[in-house]
Amino acid sequence: MTYDLLLSAQALSSDPEYIVRALRKSSGNILEVNVEGTAVRRSPENPPPDIFSPEQRQKMKEKTVYVVGVAKGCEIGGLERKLSQHG
Repeated sequence: MTYDLLLSAQALSSDPEYIVRALRKSSGNILEVNVEGTAVRRSPENPPPDIFSPEQRQKMKEKTVYVVGVAKGCEIGGLERKLSQHG
C-alpha cells in the first residue's frame, strides 16, 4: 500500500468504524484488523513480494547509513549539514 493510496483513502472517510468495516469486508486478504478494530497489519499469509535481487540488496546495504543520537525535532537540513562533514 503506497502513501498516495493511504492519502486517497483518508480523503474518502475519516470515520474509523467505517474504515474498519471496509477492511474487514475486503477480499484481498492483504490487511488484517484486530478484534477491537484498533490496529491494522499486513497478513502474515500474504507477505509483500520480494522485489530485490541479492545484488540489489547488497548495493542497498552498502549505501545505508544508520544514525543514532539525533535530537528530537531535528530537521533534515541540519542533519545533512552535520553528515556532509564526514563525506
